[in-house]
Amino acid sequence: MGRRLILGAFYLLVVVVVGLAVPFGATLSARLTEELGGRVEREAFTVSAALEDPIERGSLQGLQPLVVRFGSQIGGRVLATDGRGVLLADSLRSPGTDPPSYASRPEIAAALSGRANWVVRSSATLGYAILVSAVPIRSAAGVIGTVRISYPMAAVEASIHRTWWFLAAVGSVTLLVGLALAGHGCLDGPLTRSGRLPRWREGSHGATCGPGWPRRGRRRCWSWPGTSTR
Repeated sequence: MGRRLILGAFYLLVVVVVGLAVPFGATLSARLTEELGGRVEREAFTVSAALEDPIERGSLQGLQPLVVRFGSQIGGRVLATDGRGVLLADSLRSPGTDPPSYASRPEIAAALSGRANWVVRSSATLGYAILVSAVPIRSAAGVIGTVRISYPMAAVEASIHRTWWFLAAVGSVTLLVGLALAGHGCLDGPLTRSGRLPRWREGSHGATCGPGWPRRGRRRCWSWPGTSTR
């Protein structure tokens, strides 16, 4: 009986801990990613507002140092394209005389169509996950370019890993404490005191446990708590 109670209590604790920890960890992970995506997208809009005037006037000479400065402030890679998706400036390297086109990139294509967006994906070139956000550069004439910011996910992933480790530690301690309490009879004690389980009584002081029980020696019988036979 005691062993079954301990195993049942341990199983219940495992279900409760896992049922609480896993959804909490998953929700927190999604929340951290959403917050980073929103922040990077807002920074991309700030950069697009600063680049709107020089791109609209055709003053492209000062774009490269401006984008490099934004990249150092944000801590990620910043690049700007024209209305066709051709690179105008890149905080990582200069576009050169034959700038590449980013029009085929999904985030750039969405921004060229007027939709701000962000996505988390794995970079084959860098070898780790990045969050990429692209927003359109608008003028009265429409979309005249895009700004794309790519930000490493290392800081967010480190926070997520620390959260999972913390939840695992809390869950382990909870299970150990629950198992220790069950092992010391703290779980089955209330059942015995509730009056629903019989206990082994020993007759004493000349009392008999039943008409067929001997009067000599120590008398033993089953009885319900709170009742006795005389």
